[in-house]
Amino acid sequence: MSKFRSRKFWIAIGTVFSIAIAEATGYDVSPEAIAGIILVVSTYIVGQGIVDKSVVTAQVIAASDVGRAQLELYARNLEEQLKTVVNDLEIQKAAAELPRLPRAEPDVPLDGE
Repeated sequence: MSKFRSRKFWIAIGTVFSIAIAEATGYDVSPEAIAGIILVVSTYIVGQGIVDKSVVTAQVIAASDVGRAQLELYARNLEEQLKTVVNDLEIQKAAAELPRLPRAEPDVPLDGE
């Protein structure tokens, strides 16, 4: 439905409609004038299409820059989380390598003493 809101579309329709009305009512329009009108309108439509494409391209580039920045931030956050996990694992490994102290036996009298 966005094509029906396009200026290019309505200019093309208006041009065709105007030429058809002029021909139908017998208004004397030379073929050179019609060709000139069509040339101007088609040039406008092509030029506006190029501008529209440039705007869309700029928007896509801007969106990709935002996306790239978001990905970089996400990567940094993941890197920090990974560092935390690695640090936690190193602490656990170091704790596991500590020498174990012998367990103290409770003071229990031998042979019922």
